[in-house]
Amino acid sequence: AAKRDQLYSLILRYLDLSKVYQRMALSMGRGAADPIIEHIGLLEILERRDAEGACKMVRRHLELTMAELLSLFNEHQKKEQS
Repeated sequence: AAKRDQLYSLILRYLDLSKVYQRMALSMGRGAADPIIEHIGLLEILERRDAEGACKMVRRHLELTMAELLSLFNEHQKKEQS
């Protein structure tokens, strides 16, 4: 039961963190379509039990997210310096 509680707590924490990212993504103009398409694609890959495909997709998603965040932070710094 303790492991289940820990997992539940971890899931809730990441859901809270994802809300911050979702607000940021919408404010950057990426919109809601891309994440929905990505998640549908990931579910399809997982249904096929394609671990390698899932890893590639998640890696691509994280790299895109990192690039978007870096761009957002760089824009914010430029505005503060102006």
